Amino acid sequence: MEGEIFLSGENLTNKKRKSDWSRLPWSFKTPVLFLFPFIKNMTYALEYYGIKNKSRAERINPAKSLEDVGLLGGDFGELHRSALSLSEGRPKDFVYARALCIEPKILLLDEPCSSLDRLSTLKIEELLQNLKRKIQHDYRDPNLSEAKRIGDQILFFHEESFGKRGEKEAFFSS
Repeated sequence: MEGEIFLSGENLTNKKRKSDWSRLPWSFKTPVLFLFPFIKNMTYALEYYGIKNKSRAERINPAKSLEDVGLLGGDFGELHRSALSLSEGRPKDFVYARALCIEPKILLLDEPCSSLDRLSTLKIEELLQNLKRKIQHDYRDPNLSEAKRIGDQILFFHEESFGKRGEKEAFFSS
């Protein structure tokens, strides 16, 4: 499959610097957590992408991002808890919080509910529905039922070829 990647009219296809991609975090099928506490995991994104812009760095609020995904109930003392202590679908929530803390334009998700039980799947889907109000997210998932529940625009690929695209209602009614 070949093509180019554009964001707000800018061609990102040949960008090499990590900072060029800082507004497009990717969440993999299997969440990646570091041995660090929550707070260090969250601020690592700034270090990784080389975000040195002081005003942008000062706007980053790890506690708010964690609270937005339901990982903190206002008790910010938990920021020093190990990210590895999370269970079930919570690592995926955490990865979304880490991505959100760098204020991305788009959140790219790979099978956001794979390998989760029904309850964890419903929590992730609710989180994604709430995120729609704040940020565009695109995700790749072979599960059409999930696409129908949380997608707005559906693109269908079959064997690496583009098959069909449309608004959710039109896509699933034809």
